[in-house]
Amino acid sequence: MMGDYEENREQGSGGHGLARFRVLAGLFRFFDERIILVLILMFCASVAGVLWHLSRLSSELIESAALHDADRYSQALAEFRTLYSSEVVARVQDRGIEVTHDYATHEGAIPLPATLSMALGKRIGEKGSGAQVRLFSAYPFPWREKTGGLQDTFGKEAWYFLRQNPDQSFYRFETFQGRRSLRFARADLMRASCVHCHNTHPDTPKDGWEVGDVRGVLEVILPIDQIEEETRAGLRGTFALMAILSMFGVSGLALVIGRLRRSSAELQKHASELEIRVGERTRELQEANGGLSSANKELFGLNRELQTRTEDLEKANRQIQSASLWKSQFLTSISHELRTPLNAILGFTSLVMRRSADVLPELQRDNLIKVTQSGEYLLNLVKDILDLTGLEAGRMKIRATPTNVKDLILASCATVSPMVKPGVVLKQEIPDDIREVHTDAGRLQQIVINLLSNAVKFTETGEVGVHVTIEEESLVISVSDTGIGIPADTLDTVFDEFQPLEGSGVEHKDRGLGLSLGKRLAELLGGSIGVESQVGKGSMFTVRDPGLLLCPQTAWEGEYGADFGLALLLCCTNRPSPIV
Repeated sequence: MMGDYEENREQGSGGHGLARFRVLAGLFRFFDERIILVLILMFCASVAGVLWHLSRLSSELIESAALHDADRYSQALAEFRTLYSSEVVARVQDRGIEVTHDYATHEGAIPLPATLSMALGKRIGEKGSGAQVRLFSAYPFPWREKTGGLQDTFGKEAWYFLRQNPDQSFYRFETFQGRRSLRFARADLMRASCVHCHNTHPDTPKDGWEVGDVRGVLEVILPIDQIEEETRAGLRGTFALMAILSMFGVSGLALVIGRLRRSSAELQKHASELEIRVGERTRELQEANGGLSSANKELFGLNRELQTRTEDLEKANRQIQSASLWKSQFLTSISHELRTPLNAILGFTSLVMRRSADVLPELQRDNLIKVTQSGEYLLNLVKDILDLTGLEAGRMKIRATPTNVKDLILASCATVSPMVKPGVVLKQEIPDDIREVHTDAGRLQQIVINLLSNAVKFTETGEVGVHVTIEEESLVISVSDTGIGIPADTLDTVFDEFQPLEGSGVEHKDRGLGLSLGKRLAELLGGSIGVESQVGKGSMFTVRDPGLLLCPQTAWEGEYGADFGLALLLCCTNRPSPIV
């Protein structure tokens, strides 16, 4: 009984495992057959994420700009009121001119500071901005009880908040008179020039005022619905453009994948037909041992058919190479299209951070910093992709000039020094008598900076060193570190594209392009890159012969041409001799 139970349980476990395998196989087959659908979904998800982020960022920027404008608006009105009170009202009162709220009905009278401030705010709002200005208090004068009191919830909350915090502002984004608006309030403090009037006026609702008391609230109402609608209209255009670009991209990929699939299917079909025909011919030859002449003719025909199939395979190979070239051109075009909006995003983000540094909340400033960091990371990734596609297409030019190796190494170290972690020492070992090398200084420095960046990134303690030596009249630059090291089973693929460095169970944010790009640039300069590493002890990358060493007092001339060959005249004796 127990034996039968165990046997049935093992059979059940095997059945469940087989069922899971079939499910996984079905999923893989489903995605392989519908790769175009998967790509479309991925594109749509990416576009939707970018659009949502841009929409959220634009809303935050609009609210931040509205807060900034309302603050400046309220400060300007307060300053105007102070200037009017001190420079106009104080002077005309000494001359007997009446200052009253109903100045329009009194000949020769001028308005009170509060009355003039409200009239100025109303006039500015009527000119097209839609802004409104309110001045209210818990102690309004009798003629302003209907408009100057605490009329709504916002007014009451602003009054109680600003009485406790007169140096701060109180604001809220809400619907006001059917429009989404910013309601921004600041405390209106009692000025020295107004204390006497408020305490002695026969209609004053409160006496005993002192300088600095909160006598009222100045509210600025800025409608932002029109700005938001204009921004949404602009974003809709951006959304449409991104959707069109995505459609073109997916269509291009679909064409390439479809062509490759058709070519693969045709090749498989030809191979199957060829296999069947070879079998048939072999059986016929075995059956007809006496008909050597006939068999030779059939073999000759089969050979011609094989040649035809070989030509078909070569044609298919050329089509695959053409598709690869199209892929490089497509990546170059997309990278350029991405770099333009990325630079715009970084520029606008930097502009907002500079101009709104005093008014941005800490959370919004942190968000803008994250946007800047992400944009810079994407910009560097686009640059690496452009370099790789340029190398694959054979469009990268090399400009060789005499280069001071010591200055190049020191400049590279200075570039990566801000990335060095506490507890890590960056060292250089460069002979004082090192000679100049004839190479492309920019590309060689790009290689060294890539190697140093990786070393610093994967080193938590110890040191990162750059060593320069001369071995058999060849320049050798080594970059070593005491970092996590690279497993032995991944050393063969460490220079492959999109192979992020990993080791000792620790993962780091890495694009997987730096080492591949460095290897190709070294080969383009006529040199090579090698690596030695132990997990837990560190790694050493060595660049060998990235140019030609120059003898002292060398006369030279030459440059890399389209075939990247070097024509150089070295004068190590009295007469120059050409080295190609």
